[in-house]
Amino acid sequence: MHHTFDSEDIIYSVLKYLKRPALDILWSKRSSLVSLIMRLPQDTLEIKDDTIHLSREPTPSEWGRLRINASRVRRLIVPDSDSQEALWTYRAPKLSVSGLVLQRLFEQFPPATLFPNLCAFGSHALRESSSDLSLVRLFMSPDWKSSCLMLLHASRYMR
Repeated sequence: MHHTFDSEDIIYSVLKYLKRPALDILWSKRSSLVSLIMRLPQDTLEIKDDTIHLSREPTPSEWGRLRINASRVRRLIVPDSDSQEALWTYRAPKLSVSGLVLQRLFEQFPPATLFPNLCAFGSHALRESSSDLSLVRLFMSPDWKSSCLMLLHASRYMR
């Protein structure tokens, strides 16, 4: 190893510098809200019959940590099953998020503030998280740069 990297301070500085862009890339595309909800502390969640429920109310700081990752999401859509993106998507066990969990989340942060960088949305991503498709209207924001993209994706999944 080069002598420049002998110092732990330098390595720490490099890692600290790369952390934010790496997390931005990691969270930029999501196919459901499950991975986001699973970022809450383990003792706040309970899984019954493949559905995520709250076992206790998360604290404001716990909701805040979830919000940090949500702000990194740019695309909340399920890739087409025949696309290259779908081939590389991790196939996690199918979980859904209870309506109460989503209700509490959206009471804390309306989707427009929870996902300030969202530019592509497909209603199928919500169907992966919850059976309550009335939540789609919460994601409609006049501030979107590409709202027509959202409508195209939503119509494709509403067959």
